[in-house]
Amino acid sequence: AFLAIAFALHIFLDRSNATLPWARLNISPKVFLVSTVIFGGIAFLNTWDAPFYVALFAAAYVIRRWTVKGGWWGVGSKIRDFIFTGLSLGIAGIIAYLPFYIGFASQAGGPLPNVIYVTRGVYLWLMFVPLLIPIFAYLLYVWRLKVRLGADRTGLKRGVQITLILVAILYLISLSITGIIAGLQSLSNLIPEIAATAGVYLGSLAAPSWSALLLEGFIRRLTVPGTLLTLVALLTFALASIWPREQGQNSHPQPDLRPNPLAPSHLFALLLTLIAGLLVLAPEFVYLRDMFGYRINTIFKFYFLAWLLWGIVASYAMVELWGRLNSPWQIVFRLAMVLILGVSLIYPVLGLWTKTNEFAPPQWTLDGTAYLESSSPDEAEAMAWLSKAPFGVVAEAVGGSYTTFARMATHSGQPTVLGWEFHEVQWRGGTEEMGSRKPDIERLYCTPSWGEARQVIDQYDIRYVVVGNKERFEYASGSQSCPTGLSEAKFIRNLPVAFQQGEIAIYEVPWRE
Repeated sequence: AFLAIAFALHIFLDRSNATLPWARLNISPKVFLVSTVIFGGIAFLNTWDAPFYVALFAAAYVIRRWTVKGGWWGVGSKIRDFIFTGLSLGIAGIIAYLPFYIGFASQAGGPLPNVIYVTRGVYLWLMFVPLLIPIFAYLLYVWRLKVRLGADRTGLKRGVQITLILVAILYLISLSITGIIAGLQSLSNLIPEIAATAGVYLGSLAAPSWSALLLEGFIRRLTVPGTLLTLVALLTFALASIWPREQGQNSHPQPDLRPNPLAPSHLFALLLTLIAGLLVLAPEFVYLRDMFGYRINTIFKFYFLAWLLWGIVASYAMVELWGRLNSPWQIVFRLAMVLILGVSLIYPVLGLWTKTNEFAPPQWTLDGTAYLESSSPDEAEAMAWLSKAPFGVVAEAVGGSYTTFARMATHSGQPTVLGWEFHEVQWRGGTEEMGSRKPDIERLYCTPSWGEARQVIDQYDIRYVVVGNKERFEYASGSQSCPTGLSEAKFIRNLPVAFQQGEIAIYEVPWRE
C-alpha cells in the first residue's frame, strides 16, 4: 500500500518528458510497467483497495499535468486523461494477474443504500482524532498560505460547491437504490424471489414501510450531523487549496503566476486528504452487499485505507506546522498535539498492562500458545500429541468464530472436518461447499449407533475423534443439536484410545493406518 502511494508521488513529482510509445501518457514505459505490477498486486491483496489506489495514481498524474500547463485550460482533456490513465493502469494490472482472476470469486455484491445508519460525529472523532486535529490545522494553514501567494477566494467557493454536489449525488444514489428495491418488492407476482429479497432488506432494518424508512433516515441526518459537517469542512478546504488559479485571476499586488502557487508536496498531501475524505464519506450513503448484510465490512475496508492516507498527511502536517507557525499559534499547536498524542497512547499503555497480567505473567515468552499450559494443561498435552501424530483428519466440536472451537486442529496442524462455521460461509461465499458437515459431526457425537457413527467417519476419512469438555458441553443432553447428549460409549467399545489425560481422550480409527 505504501509502495503504491510512493509511486503515485513519483508520478506527481516527475517532470520528465518520457512517454509511453502506445499511449498518450507522459509516463515512461519502465515506470508504467512497475506501476502495473504494484497496483495490480493491490487487487489480489485487498480487492476493494485497488480502484482507490488506481484513482490516486491517475489523479496525481492529471494534477501534475494541470500544474504544468496551467489553470482551467483544457478541463475536458484533464477529465479524459484521468479516465484514460485509470483504465490503462487498471486493465494492465488485470492482464498482469490474469491467472488470479480466472478463478476469482468474491462475496461482495452490488451497492446497497445506507438509509438510517449515520455515524455520530463523536465516534468519527474518537476514531480519527489524532489525525484530524493536525490535518484541519494544516488545511487552514495551507489555505492562508495560498491566499498570501496571490490566490483569491474563488477556490473556496468552488470547494463548497463541489463538496455539496458530491454529498447530494451520494444522497440521490442512496435514495435511487432504495426506490429500486422498493419497486422490486412490488413485483411479487412477477418476480417472487427478487421481491422476497427486497422484503428481507426492509425487514432487516425493522422498518414498517419504505416511506417510514426514508423519513427516519432524513431525521437522523438532520439530528446527527457531526460526521457530515466534519467531512464537508475537510473536503471543502482540501478542494479549495488544491484548486488551480482560474484565468484572469489577479488579486495580489505581486501574484505568483503558477497555476497553483503551492509546493508540489502540499498538493500531494491535499490529494491524499481528499481521497481519504471521500472514502469516509461514501459509507454514510452506500455500502457493498456481502455476507454480513450491513455496512460493517465497507466501513472496515474504507476506514483502513483512509487511515493510511490520513496518517501520511497528519505526519507531514506535524512536520510542516511544528516549526513554521508563528507564536502564539505555534505554542497552541504544539500543546494540542502533545495532549492528543498523549491521550491516544493511553490504550497501548493500559492494553500492555492488561495483556501482561500487570507485568506478572506465569512466564515470559513469545509463544502465543503458552497460556494453554496453565489454563488447559490436559488439552495442551493433547494438542502436542496430535501435532506429532501421523497425518489424519480430526473430528472435534464445531462452533462459532473467534472462540476456542477448532482448537485441536488449530494448535496441532492436523485438518478438521469443519472449524469456524461462519468463516467458512463468509470466505466460500455460501454454504454449498460446507454442505452437511456440521449436522454430520453432531450425528457422530450424539448418535448411540456405532453403524451411523462409522458412516460419518468413512464419509470424511476421519482418523482421530476428540472427546473433551468442549465436546461434552457443546453436545450436552437436552441441547437443540443433541437432545440425547454425547454418546461416548460407542467410541469406547469400538475404537482404541490413542491419547488420554484428565478429561480429554483421543480415539484413533485403526483401519486408517
